[in-house]
Amino acid sequence: MNSRIITDISIFIFVFDKPRVVDAIFLPGGSHPEQPEYAARLYNEGLAKYVSYPPASLA
Repeated sequence: MNSRIITDISIFIFVFDKPRVVDAIFLPGGSHPEQPEYAARLYNEGLAKYVSYPPASLA
């Protein structure tokens, strides 16, 4: 696979910027507990009004 494609996807998926206010945080399914914990922290800091995540059966 072309390394440029991997680089572009990585830049899109992995955010390196300082978090800012958004309408919603979308969580992909997965088994990494850090993702929902971080989303909860951002939500509690007032950076999003909503958090969206897949049902447990799809995660």
